[in-house]
Amino acid sequence: MTLYQVPHLALGAELSDDYEERTSLVGYRTAFGLIGGAALVIISFSVFFKATPAFSSGQLNPDVYPDFALFFAMIMWGSIWWSAAGTHKTIPLLPKPAPGLPPFRAVRVIKELQSVLSNRAFLVLFLSMLVFFMMRGIQATLALHATTFFWSLTPQEIQLVTLAIVVGLLAGIPFAKPLSNRFDKKWIFIIGALWSLLFHVVPIMLRLWGWLPENSDPALIVILVIASLFGGMGAVQSLVAAGSMIADISDEHELATGLRQEGMLFGGMAFAGKAASGLGHSFVGIGIDLINFPTEAVPGEVANDVLQNLAWLYGPGVGMIGLLAVTIFLRYPLTRACIERVQIELRTRRDAAISRLSPGRD
Repeated sequence: MTLYQVPHLALGAELSDDYEERTSLVGYRTAFGLIGGAALVIISFSVFFKATPAFSSGQLNPDVYPDFALFFAMIMWGSIWWSAAGTHKTIPLLPKPAPGLPPFRAVRVIKELQSVLSNRAFLVLFLSMLVFFMMRGIQATLALHATTFFWSLTPQEIQLVTLAIVVGLLAGIPFAKPLSNRFDKKWIFIIGALWSLLFHVVPIMLRLWGWLPENSDPALIVILVIASLFGGMGAVQSLVAAGSMIADISDEHELATGLRQEGMLFGGMAFAGKAASGLGHSFVGIGIDLINFPTEAVPGEVANDVLQNLAWLYGPGVGMIGLLAVTIFLRYPLTRACIERVQIELRTRRDAAISRLSPGRD
């Protein structure tokens, strides 16, 4: 997956050097990713996670997961080749590597990695996203526990809440470019993250305080759907802004070093996503053990104190990790004005290089 994902993400930074257009590109990429995610939810609960006499909640049936995994692996494989074939024609239009680069060696990779990690903007974004992805790993892993046991939702209601998040993410994408036209991406990221955390944590806290309808009340699913919808609209602003900022950082890095290293930058972010998500899943396993969550739990039969502890992990626990990510990101230094100055200097440098290579050109 990495062999495809890193060049795919890096390509987005090379297709345009416009501050707002980069946001649009990331927005389109995010939208299609979300459509794929929505298709996964619909197909999963409609085809694979159907209720059976042995499992009224089909997602708890371990026998369906091999076919589930094989089916979506084939979908991923087809999507990857379709994307690669569709963007192949842009190769002649992309920026060319700097002349005189040394041959590829492990030592060169290490030196370039050190150079990238010395970039303050990238380091801040990398550390922030490392924490952010860890939070997402914890949130995603606990979501099935929370919806199945804490909220006591049926498979159809879980599907509805999950799709509400996807719809919210998609609904928020058209706002990404107008917001980028008006505000710095740093503050779009921060406000979007805080907005999504608010709509994630508040319903859980309201339940813990006894201010929400009971699980059997139809009003509860309405509240959860609305919270998921609005939370998704905020979260997507952070996702789009972060993807677009990597392209901006690659410009700043080129000005400082003379090298375009989108692959190294996006590779670092891909690593952050995988490593932190894996850490998130691991921490959830430890947390589930610490609260003594039963290994063969049945909805409606889990002790109330265990469910309360699950809610504290899923709500305030996730929220605190998200706030840490935002706190780190407050140190991100690049503004719109800074990037515009960088791009002016880069164009001047490139024009001078072309003039040296073509001395007879007017």
